[in-house]
Amino acid sequence: FRRVLFRSDLPKLKLKWAFGYANVAAARAQPTVAGGRLFVASENGEVHALDPSTGCTYWSYKALAGVRTDS
Repeated sequence: FRRVLFRSDLPKLKLKWAFGYANVAAARAQPTVAGGRLFVASENGEVHALDPSTGCTYWSYKALAGVRTDS
């Protein structure tokens, strides 16, 4: 499901939930949605699978090195 956002939509948006990385200066990976999950990763090697509706964590994984995506 994709929805196009227009400038006129911005004032109507409301924050549903937020996710914070502990002890990380930057998240170097783009969030990705697949199979109904939101996947996020950071430079400290943490990968998290989240429920995109609630922000609840399904699982977390600690990689041996930082995780990033190429632009």
